[in-house]
Formats: sequence, C-alpha cells, structure tokens
Amino acid sequence: MKVTPLDIQQQTFRRRIRGYDFREVEEFLNLLRDEFEGQILENQKLKEELIRLKNLVDEYRSKEDILKSAIITAQKITEDVRANSLKEARIVLSEAELKAEDIIREAQVRLGEILNEIKELKRQKLQFETNLRSEIDTHLKLLEAAQEQIEKVQAVEEKLRMMQRPPRVLNPAPPAQKPEVKLQAAVNAPDSPGAKGK
Repeated sequence: MKVTPLDIQQQTFRRRIRGYDFREVEEFLNLLRDEFEGQILENQKLKEELIRLKNLVDEYRSKEDILKSAIITAQKITEDVRANSLKEARIVLSEAELKAEDIIREAQVRLGEILNEIKELKRQKLQFETNLRSEIDTHLKLLEAAQEQIEKVQAVEEKLRMMQRPPRVLNPAPPAQKPEVKLQAAVNAPDSPGAKGK
C-alpha cells in the first residue's frame, strides 16, 4: 500500500490509558510527513530528470538510426553505380560513421556530466545541512556563554549595591553639645565663681 504525506497527517490512533503521548505522536507524524514529502519531491525531480535524459538519448539514437539508414542508402547507391561512385560512397560512409560516433560520444559525455552534477548537488546539499547545524550549535553556545556572563555581571552589580548601602546603627550616640553651650552651662552653675559673685 502506498503511503502519502496526507495519509501520515490524517493517521489516527486509538487512545489508551497508558498509551503514547498524543502530542509527541502528532509532532512525530508531522515531522515524518514533512520528511516524506521532501523525499517524494526529490524523487519526482530525479524522475523528471531521468525522463529528460532518456528522451535525449532516444533523440540521439533516432539520429543514429537516420545515419544508419543513410549509410544503407549510400551502400545501395554504390551497388548501382559502383564503377563511378565507389570512392564517393566510401567517403560518405566514413563521414557518417564518424558523425554517429561523435553524437553517441557527446551523448554519453553529457549523460555522465549530468549524473555528476546530480551527485555534486546532493553532496552540496549534505554539506550545507552540516554547516547549518554547525552554525546553529555555535550560536547556541555563544548565547549560553553570553547568558552566563550576564548572570555574573548581575551578581557583581548586586554585591556592589549591597556594599553601597549605609550600615544600620542599633544605638545611635546623642549629638555632641557645642562648646558655647557647655561654657554657658558652666557659668550658670551654682558652684561656679561667677554665680557666687552675684
């Protein structure tokens, strides 16, 4: 039975008490559908390319058949006019064979080039995916390192804020009296010489 991406997307499973997690199954089916759809598209492209190459080969073979037919015709003509056109028929035959070989050789070379191009495109695709994964991993590591640095800076800033706060005094000392106040109190005291004189 052929399975299509739509079949994967619409596939449902019966639920049971200890069955698989529904969300994980859905995510996996979506991932499988996307991958399967990509493979189908790639296969379709390769099939179309193969059909095009087959048509190209068929075209060259058709030209080869035409050339072979021309050779046969030339051979028949040489049989009829052997005396006068034997030399010319040989030249035509030789040229036709060379052209047929050139056409076949060019077709084979082109076919090999196309196959190599397909192989190279696949290699480039794989290399691109590998480089992309490496870039993503590098950026994730840089983000993690940056987050660690931010957390360290925040911790240092918090320590600095704690150090800049004034210390809390439990029993503050009474403010010191000014010298003028102390001197006036001494003058007004009963035992002071100034008080006795009055």
